[in-house]
Amino acid sequence: MNFTVVLEYTPRSPQDELPFTEETFCRRSIPFTFNIKEVGIALVELWDFGWDDGPFDEELGDRSFERGRSHAKRKRRIIETKIGPLVNALRKMELEESMANLNGKIALVTGGSRGLGQGIALVLGEHGCTVYVTGRSTKEDSQRPEWPNATIDKTAQLVTEMGGKGIPIQCDHTDDDQVNGVYEQIKEEKGYIDILVNVIWGGYDNMENFSKPFWDQPNWRIDKMYQTGVRTSYTACRIGAKLMLPRKQGLIINITFWDQDKYLEPVPQDFALTAMGRLMFAMAQELKPHNIASIALSPGFIRNEGMLSQEEIRGEYQRPPVVSQNLPPKTESTQYAGRAVVALACDPDIISRTGQVLNVGNLSREYGFTDIDGTQPPPYQIEWTGKP
Repeated sequence: MNFTVVLEYTPRSPQDELPFTEETFCRRSIPFTFNIKEVGIALVELWDFGWDDGPFDEELGDRSFERGRSHAKRKRRIIETKIGPLVNALRKMELEESMANLNGKIALVTGGSRGLGQGIALVLGEHGCTVYVTGRSTKEDSQRPEWPNATIDKTAQLVTEMGGKGIPIQCDHTDDDQVNGVYEQIKEEKGYIDILVNVIWGGYDNMENFSKPFWDQPNWRIDKMYQTGVRTSYTACRIGAKLMLPRKQGLIINITFWDQDKYLEPVPQDFALTAMGRLMFAMAQELKPHNIASIALSPGFIRNEGMLSQEEIRGEYQRPPVVSQNLPPKTESTQYAGRAVVALACDPDIISRTGQVLNVGNLSREYGFTDIDGTQPPPYQIEWTGKP
């Protein structure tokens, strides 16, 4: 999609014998055309645009720096007032058109019985995907009976109600035989996977002494975070990639948390979450030649079952969503990350982002999607106090 805007610029010095000011510039107009997919290159070209002899002119001397500042101000205004809004609008239009391409795609969401996994599965279903949902909790055997909606059966039902097709498969992802069974079923029924999202995690069952320094941490916590988080995701990716390789296409997303390499206390958590990002980077090196993207996705502070009452949670699943006015500040719905997954899955150039850790809050501004209440929560930022 090409995009043209008429720009004003000053090719050389100001008019003779007039003070060197913004008002005395000799302006010209020229159409500036670029493809929306090359907007980054276009902005670089725009920044260089108009410098016939470079920003410094010997005759103007120091005044050439004033000329440069004036150019910079004008270009900034052009970017902010003309190019920026139009590019965002065009990106949103292109994204909305491409979302129809997800209809009929085969997705697997591991850890999809509740919380973030359930929200991601719902959004994939809303865009017409067939979504396999794995987890331990079923309606007959729930791990959290106090949360009646937190089962793979309920998630699959909601996926179907949203317009997709939900298929629940009970699986303890720490059991390799059960994991193999999941993929064998998908291979037999569909033959391949388009999208794999891993939301499995562990280590938060017992929060006692959670923030203690590492020398006071129990070994079970790092074992649980690694075994139930990193290893299970690695196993799901390892087997899942085999159902993508023959078709030379696919998207693998592992959920993590990342804030500009800040320390994520305590040490077991920091180690496991950082390892998740590095895992996706390492896998990307081997998957990229096969056109399979490997992404680590970092959401913010999620409004999950542990935070909200059942009434508020049910409100998230209604269309249009009913959102409580008393929600905790700086939080995100579980579907916000789901919309990030959909945006990434619809990006025709997603392979260029493989191996990266991407933040949901930043992606919402780049792709133009919002949370279910119409807001765009910014990236969640942590503050390390420097203790213990």
